[in-house]
Amino acid sequence: MFSMPFESHMLNRRLDLIDASVGALQASSMVSGFFLGCLVVQSYTYYKRHYTDPLGIRILVGALVATEVAQQLCMIDADYTMAIKDWGDMMALVNPPASLSATVIISILNTPLVESFYFWRIYKLSQRRWPSILGAVLSWLRCAGWFVFAITGAKAGYFSVQFVDEKSWLLIMLIVCGLITNGGLSGVMIYQLVRKRPTPFPRTKVLVDRLITWTIQTSVITGLTYAATLALFITLKHTFIWLGVLACTSKICANCLLSSLNDRGEKRQKYHKSHVFTSGDVPMQPQAHHNPIVISISTEQTNTFTQCESKEGETTSRAI
Repeated sequence: MFSMPFESHMLNRRLDLIDASVGALQASSMVSGFFLGCLVVQSYTYYKRHYTDPLGIRILVGALVATEVAQQLCMIDADYTMAIKDWGDMMALVNPPASLSATVIISILNTPLVESFYFWRIYKLSQRRWPSILGAVLSWLRCAGWFVFAITGAKAGYFSVQFVDEKSWLLIMLIVCGLITNGGLSGVMIYQLVRKRPTPFPRTKVLVDRLITWTIQTSVITGLTYAATLALFITLKHTFIWLGVLACTSKICANCLLSSLNDRGEKRQKYHKSHVFTSGDVPMQPQAHHNPIVISISTEQTNTFTQCESKEGETTSRAI
């Protein structure tokens, strides 16, 4: 007697969850496209200004742009398939297309690529390998955990309530690890920059202060993204809202990386406009003042040939 209303209620609840998930996927696809446009513009600026950078960094930037373009194409395909092509087919919506799994996998790969640059920068600042090696190992272990989630989700279905409930611990752990890694990277870099700050050169001190400020700003942006993903998963874990935010996280991290690379040109233009040494270019130490030494050189030109010729003429006249 009560089975029909109960089944209808569950069906309506299921449809609401699917509507929220497809809507979240469409919104995240548009936001992700905006961030991709920013990334393309920044990559063009990077290759135009910093074409003399090490080959590894240039390859890293190219790989980030290529993978983000591929991720955006996969997201558009998943959005089209779920919202238009298979709309109304409950089984097709319960089992999302393969392009959605490809979107998740590409997003997973981009995060360790971005973090590898910061590990390399920490190595250059500290001249110690073990912090960077440890961070890289943890980053790729987190990437392996996301691979497990993506593969099992593709088989069981991302809309499966049982699957999401069973893998909640794994997802929470992976998102928290991303948040901790982001904070740890920023903390170590700020610590190393603060150690480099005591210097008698005012310009160097200003540049280090700006690097510290930039590191804090970028870490706050990416940290808020991870925190939003965690909060949305805890509250709305049976929708794709948290997954849409997570898909945009990789583009946000890549934009922060390219912003830090392109900001070097602005620093040079601001602090190195001329090659003339000013009071800011010398150490702030007492200098000994000496009186200038003036050296004057006088030259005297004598025509010896004429003198000899005149003397010879006098001798001749006297002889006559």
